[in-house]
This record gives sequence, C-alpha cells and structure tokens, in this order.
Amino acid sequence: MKKIALLFILLFVIVSEPLSAQQRKPTFIEIDTAMYRAYLNKDWNKIIKMGKLGLNNGIDYYYLRLRMGYAYFMKKQYRMAIPYYQAALRFSSKDATAMEFLYYSYLYGDRFNDAEKLTQRFTPALKEYVEIRGKNALTEISFFPTFGTGASDNLKETVNLMESETTDGSQILPNSFSNYNLNISHKAGSNVVLNHSLNLLSKDEYAIAIVDRTPYLSESQVVKQFSYRIAVDITSTSGFTLSPALTYINYRVPVYYEYGAGLGNNRTVYSYNAHNEIGISLKATKQAGPVSIALSGSYSNLNLSNQITGAASITYYPFGNLNLYTNATGYYHLQSQKSSSINQIIQSYKLGLKLTNNLWIEGFGILGDFSNLIDPFSGITYNSLEIYHSIYGVNVYIPFNKNGVSLFVGYRNYNSTSQFIPVENVFEGYNNITFNYQTFTGGIIWKL
Repeated sequence: MKKIALLFILLFVIVSEPLSAQQRKPTFIEIDTAMYRAYLNKDWNKIIKMGKLGLNNGIDYYYLRLRMGYAYFMKKQYRMAIPYYQAALRFSSKDATAMEFLYYSYLYGDRFNDAEKLTQRFTPALKEYVEIRGKNALTEISFFPTFGTGASDNLKETVNLMESETTDGSQILPNSFSNYNLNISHKAGSNVVLNHSLNLLSKDEYAIAIVDRTPYLSESQVVKQFSYRIAVDITSTSGFTLSPALTYINYRVPVYYEYGAGLGNNRTVYSYNAHNEIGISLKATKQAGPVSIALSGSYSNLNLSNQITGAASITYYPFGNLNLYTNATGYYHLQSQKSSSINQIIQSYKLGLKLTNNLWIEGFGILGDFSNLIDPFSGITYNSLEIYHSIYGVNVYIPFNKNGVSLFVGYRNYNSTSQFIPVENVFEGYNNITFNYQTFTGGIIWKL
C-alpha cells in the first residue's frame, strides 16, 4: 500500500508541475525575449501569439506593439496591423518607423483618407522619404469614356402605339450613348480631401412625346447632359470620415417633329427643353479592423419628382488587404410627386479579388426595381426615364507601373423597362417594354 501511495504522489508532482508553469503569468523578460527571437527568425505567427499573450497578461510596451504591427504587415494583413502601429505611436508619438508603416498600412488597407490625414504629422524628412508632396497636392486623377448599346429595333413599334395617346407625357428607348467622366481629387488642408467629378453624356433616343394632346415622334433625339459632383471627405479623427456631397445636373432634350410647309414639302424642326436638377447627400464612414461601415442620406429632384434615399453599406476585407473584399449595400428609396409616392428597395453586391500582382477583378450586381437614383456611394446617376430591374457587371484593374497608374476596363448589362410616363403622375407609367442593353468602359487611374 505504501508503494502505491508513493507512486500516486510521484505522478501528481510530475503532472502538476508543468500545469502550474503553464498557468503562471509570463514575465516581461520572457515575452520580450521570445518576441525578439521570433523577429530574428521571421516567425511572424510566433510574434503575434506571444504579443497577444503579453497583452492578455497586462504586458504592454512600445516594442511589443511595433513588432506585432510589423508581423501583420509582413503577412500583408494591413488592416490588422493598423491598431498596433496606432498603439505604438501612443507610446512614442513622433516615432518615424511607426508612422511610416502605419501610413503604408492605411494605403494598402484601402484607407486612403486616413493615410492623407497621417501625413500632416510627418516631419519634412519623412515626407521626403515617402515622397509626400505639398498640402494642396493632387491625390488622384482618372478619366473614363463609356459607350453603350441600345434597345432592339423591333421594340420601337410598341412605342409608336402611343401616337393615339391624349395624355401629356413621353416614352423613350435608347439607341446608343456615350459618356465621358473626369475625376480629380486633391487635399485641402490637414483633414480634408475634395473630390470633383465632371460628366458629359450624349444619348441618342427613340422617343415619343405627347404635348397638348399632339404626338411628336423622334427617331433620333440626342440628349446632351452635363453634370458636376463635388464630395468633401472630412477625416477629423482616424477611422471616421464624414462626406457631404452636391450633384448638379443640366440636360437638354431636343424635340423633333415634322410639319407641312407648302407644296406638300415637310421640314424637320426642333426646340430644346432644358432642365436643371440637384442632389445633396451626407455619408459617414467608420473603419473597424477588417470592416468598413458607411451610412448615407440624400435628397434629389430628378425627372419632375423628389427623392429621399437612406442607405447602409458594409465592406469586409477578410485578409486585411485588397486581395479579397466583399461589399453589401441596401437602399430605401422614396419618391414623391405632389400627393403620389412610391417606395423602392434596392440591393447591391460586390466581390473583388486579386488574381496576380498586376490584375484585380470585381464582379457586382444591383437588384431592385428602381429609378431616379443618385448613388451616394459610387456617385453614379440613374436619371433616365426607365425602370432598372437589374444591373450586372465586371471591372478589371491593371496597374502597370510603380507611379500609381492603372488601366481600368468595365462592362455592364442592364435589364430595364421603358414606360410611357405621364407628366401629371410619373409613377403611373404604362405601355411597358422590357429590354436589355450593355455598356463598355475603359480608362486610366493615376494615384499621385
């Protein structure tokens, strides 16, 4: 019996000793030594593991945060590195190493406004080292021409049926269109980036208009539209950006028709109807680790009606970088004209993927029967006289040099319905014609 008791005691000592060693708190020296050795061995996972162990046991200091940030950075998990570099700067607010790596973590983690804000804390030497220019320097320039197809010709006969209509209104089918878009962004002070967007649209339409019970048919009316949008990104604190925006739209619609002019000769004449529209919005964006959350509210007055839109968007970067990201956005779109109104729910989805070092691809879709929308997130205006059912597309980005220049190619397929829109109630359209058309975009993006 004594031998058995001694055996149990021996086993208890053997087992309990390592357990107590595992349960005791690590010391500062143990954590620091283990992290430094892991750094020398480029064992990034060990650095992260030991750093978290130290933090969980109340051990927190400059080099622990710096090494954890560097470990995530070397794993290319830039969004995960950000809070550790921020914490390192709380220990040493002017540390050039932490600032430099935090700056690049912002850039590679798709947090450009935070990167611009951080540069205001750079010393002249650090600005020169990372090639930061003056405070009012341009940050991005892009140019995109877009060309679109039209509806099938055999659908135009359905439009012609409205020639006997006596209610004032109009209906269109697109023949083709072209759009030229120029975007310029620049810094304006320590916390502000201004984003300007200019658009010139030329759209050829097959259209019928009923004016004072008289039909006017235009086989090729070319609508000219100019729009300007300014969005102000105000990053007052790291990770939070407030973005008010204003959109101005001016378009001119030529009304073509034929009339008798003696001796049986017909002449084609036209007059222009000019329209001015606006949109205002406010967007708030919050960055939280691998997630970006945005909320927006907007007002516009497109096509003889008023629109109020609320939207929420979430973008997730599972690896903390741009190698893979996904976005989901929802819109509540309320339109009103006089005493009539209509509610529309819109959904948008996007998936982005890095295929090679020089090739990114995005697939996206927009669902929901909607019209008259200025998207507060993309800035795209949908103000054609049609109901959009779905939009699917793909974007391809090809960076081709180290100076921030990328090529862009995009494709979209639209499924829409044309309606005869009465002037007095734009929500009671009829003579529905469902059709498909495509757009093709190409251009260049230069991040300065």
